[in-house]
Amino acid sequence: MHVHFPTKDTPVSSQICDNPKRWPYFKDAIGAIDGSHIHAYPPSFSRHLAGWTAFTALPGGAACEPPALAHKVARDYPFLEPSHASRLAATYGERAQRILAGARTTADLGMAFGATLTEAEVRYLMGQEFARTAADVLWRRTKLGLVFSDAEAAALDRFMAAASAAQVAP
Repeated sequence: MHVHFPTKDTPVSSQICDNPKRWPYFKDAIGAIDGSHIHAYPPSFSRHLAGWTAFTALPGGAACEPPALAHKVARDYPFLEPSHASRLAATYGERAQRILAGARTTADLGMAFGATLTEAEVRYLMGQEFARTAADVLWRRTKLGLVFSDAEAAALDRFMAAASAAQVAP
């Protein structure tokens, strides 16, 4: 590791301190600009460098592989279409069961927005993964935006706005 600390006498570059547009923004971050920051390199033997997830189960993924989990989800919730069970298993792992908990029929999952996305899944995403808009659900969490129509996305956005307003209301 190489450390280079500035002293109180180390001059600040005139490109920074003599420029009224830059100085107000950078006066407290001089080390990052003048090269006096700390260079630190982790040991090369650390297994938490690039690819660390190869050794660690991510949330919901500890029990088994997605095909086996999809089979379990389909067995435990026989009302689901196989493609729906597979998508939930691949997207959420073991946490898919939190979305489906207590459901005995498709109707128990609430509104269907399209492409197997249901109200139960949206409420899970809003409560557990902090999804706030249809874009959060369709693009950042599920990639279902690839198959949703504009009308389906708009309906989802309206539902989420109403659900968020209901949570905030006293």
